[in-house]
Amino acid sequence: MKNFQLIKACVLVFFVALFFTFASNSAAAQTPNAVIKELYRVHDEQIKDFDAGKNNVVQIVKSRVLLNKFFDKNLAGLIWKDTTTARDGYGVIDVDPFYDTTDPMIKNLSIGQAKIQGAKATVPVSFTNSTRKYRVTYLMVKQNGAWKIADIKYSGGTLLRYFKKGV
Repeated sequence: MKNFQLIKACVLVFFVALFFTFASNSAAAQTPNAVIKELYRVHDEQIKDFDAGKNNVVQIVKSRVLLNKFFDKNLAGLIWKDTTTARDGYGVIDVDPFYDTTDPMIKNLSIGQAKIQGAKATVPVSFTNSTRKYRVTYLMVKQNGAWKIADIKYSGGTLLRYFKKGV
């Protein structure tokens, strides 16, 4: 239960920090690879800050508008609903969605080259957690000139599919 709450708090802090990072550095957000690289940098920094007691999630997460700045409208809405309506701390997002695990001990993070087809792109990411190798793929869309995450694909499904199933 404590691990779940920590992960959920880290994810929320990450989303807010990511918004502020992109708002101040729009040049880096012009390619799918740059977006994902920045996503992991900010996420990992926020986990360290939360662990050190530097962030207060309740004060930071104030508005759904922050999610809409980074994720496409559909996924932003689902994440917002999940993080604000989950009962007893349990929602659809019950693992770190960027590492697909509850206890990230990450090594060898590698962001592959984006495959862009018009206004859609996929960005593969691989890493090792403990001794297990993982691969996640970010499905992105270009909206109003900005690349946004529309879904995250894992070995067992996608984030959108988990939301549809209510897992």
